[in-house]
Amino acid sequence: MENAIGERLKKARKHMNLTQIEVYEKIGINNKTLSGYEVGTSEPDYQSLAKLCSLYDVSIDWIITGVPISTESVRIPETKGIELTSEEFLSYDLLYRKKTMTLASKQKLVEIARLLFD
Repeated sequence: MENAIGERLKKARKHMNLTQIEVYEKIGINNKTLSGYEVGTSEPDYQSLAKLCSLYDVSIDWIITGVPISTESVRIPETKGIELTSEEFLSYDLLYRKKTMTLASKQKLVEIARLLFD
């Protein structure tokens, strides 16, 4: 059975770099409920779908049909990100509480990310 809506919801969530727990914290949709939507064991009601689309900054049209109303409706296809472990990341001026992070601080940030994701 195809789960296109769930796949698009998951893609949009990941594009926004959100975990299911973070979605719950932001809009109150339980992570187990969201997981059900994403794997296709359940479907969101209109109100939940509207909240998710608003949070993910995508159109309901795109989530339901996969076709945006206009090219401005969906910003998902291209992911603009940078790998934390790249030299380019370390060259950026990163701020924390309006203070520029040192190279050592950025390297610690990479280590923390490695612990979180490995």
